[in-house]
Amino acid sequence: MNMIERAVRATRIRLYALVLTFHLLPFTLAQTNSTFQWGFTNTQSTSLQACASLPISIIPLNGSSGTPPYYMQAFAVGGTPTSTLVSTDGKNVQWKPTHPPGTNLLLSMVDSTGGSGGVDITLYTVIAGQSTDCIVNDNTNDFTISANVTDELTTCQPWGLRIKGGIPPYNLTLAALNSTAVTNVTLPFGDDVFTYIDRAVPGGQLSASISDLTGRWAKGTPLVRTQGSSDVSCPGLVSSSSNSNSTSNSNPTPGPQKSSSKTTAIAIGIAVPVALLLILGGAILWWHRRRRQKRQQHQEDLFEADVYPRQFEETGQALLNPNNLLSSTYYDSVPSLPGGHTPALSDSSGRPISSNVSRPDGKGSVTRLSAAVNEEIVIHHRDGGAVREFPPPYADHHHEDSES
Repeated sequence: MNMIERAVRATRIRLYALVLTFHLLPFTLAQTNSTFQWGFTNTQSTSLQACASLPISIIPLNGSSGTPPYYMQAFAVGGTPTSTLVSTDGKNVQWKPTHPPGTNLLLSMVDSTGGSGGVDITLYTVIAGQSTDCIVNDNTNDFTISANVTDELTTCQPWGLRIKGGIPPYNLTLAALNSTAVTNVTLPFGDDVFTYIDRAVPGGQLSASISDLTGRWAKGTPLVRTQGSSDVSCPGLVSSSSNSNSTSNSNPTPGPQKSSSKTTAIAIGIAVPVALLLILGGAILWWHRRRRQKRQQHQEDLFEADVYPRQFEETGQALLNPNNLLSSTYYDSVPSLPGGHTPALSDSSGRPISSNVSRPDGKGSVTRLSAAVNEEIVIHHRDGGAVREFPPPYADHHHEDSES
């Protein structure tokens, strides 16, 4: 590849990557800066011979060639990525593929500051070379990454990534072919699930790689082909991380479902206490109203009992006539005076009173009562037994004087 071809290719990479820079992820602060460009010095096909030294050219970008040393990042699809030192001073830059033949690779370069030279436009395949001495076979499975989608990923579709093993916290690297930079996302400590909302430009290819606290790479890097709408705004959808212990399924939970579950949980958490408070408040209000009604009813009963006149009900017993103490049927018997005489009654003026008084002797007879004024009258009542009636407290002195 001559310099003109490299310049055209670099321009294409730059323009394509600018679009991806704005739409790849909302984590823009985690995205590496594009400080230089790179390319293989000799024209290369999509195949790379294993263990062959491949010269690389560093191409300045806006007058900057980055800060050496430089590293080649090879993201092996379904395998383990590698990060290899390719130059300490920016001179004689070479890289040697060490992956087994048949491995597909996305290639990216970074400098000592983390500045990116971009991801190559080509998805390379390692083929057998003249030597196999440099090939590294990774047969370990104690640190892996897996995905719920491994073929085609549609715009705004959740891409669930699950991490097992390694030493947290983890760093996620998203690399898209023909982009000027890669995106690095550091997961919170303890989180081992990441749900990415696809905002990659459709028509490309996107890989996800994981490294742990020690810098070790996880095995199983997934690669998907992006497709769908060019509108990658995806309103209301946000990439997020979580812990697998809080995830019911073994596969990563897609972002919208997780968000919906959280929304439902929050709604239930709010609705249940509110409903309980309303029920409790209604019960208390009903109890107070019931108590007040009972209290009012009780007061009304007392008022009616004490204020309103009661209707007299006879029980078979005759009552005294307050206007005439000696009315008929108000006593059982009238005592006789010595000699068989009945007592005479007098009024308050001392005049003798002669009246007919009925005694309930069972025969309907009437007894004439007369007595002297100074005689004591004893009346036997049927209801009260013997009742002694006393003379008036004030003597009639006028009557006494007239008799004298």
